[in-house]
Amino acid sequence: MRSIKDINDYIFMEDKMEKSDLIILPGSLSFQTIELAAELYKRDLAALILASGAYSKDVGRFEWEKIKKEEYKRNFKTEFEYMNYALIQNGVPEDAIIKEGRAQYTYQNALYSREILEDMGIAFDKIILCVKDYHARRSFMYFDMVFPDSDILVAPAVIEIASRERWTESELGIRVITNELRKIGEQFYDIFIEEFLKYKR
Repeated sequence: MRSIKDINDYIFMEDKMEKSDLIILPGSLSFQTIELAAELYKRDLAALILASGAYSKDVGRFEWEKIKKEEYKRNFKTEFEYMNYALIQNGVPEDAIIKEGRAQYTYQNALYSREILEDMGIAFDKIILCVKDYHARRSFMYFDMVFPDSDILVAPAVIEIASRERWTESELGIRVITNELRKIGEQFYDIFIEEFLKYKR
């Protein structure tokens, strides 16, 4: 179906990786993004990883019990604590990890990440954005608005249930992808346009 191909081409983004100033890892429960960020770090594609996240604003706490990989499951209070632990377990030295522990949704991941980088005087001309594959477009749109002068390279971690190849095979996969389409439309109006106008003034 052409409509499925069009959705795939829009939702799922992936760039060729190049040496960058840093990797930004927005918070989530997905271990796949953490492991991908560690792999990219070990490939010497960036010297720093900024791990950003507190917990979902909808839940009000970090649901550590939903971590899928048992070796990472601990009673963490924030997404940052979880990501920091898992990154270290995957060979990333702690002094290469920058903490952002306030963000409760992706827009805040972008805003607070920029704030910290500016405060620390760290360059962000080229950024690797390490995200879930189905969340790539929406994440990119946020970061593209908040970092309008940066070259943002999207590094997607495959999440099987809603991957490009499999999302049409289950009701859950279809729900995840169509929900992304809905959120992009709603949030473009609520936030993206606001950001766009702010940076164009």
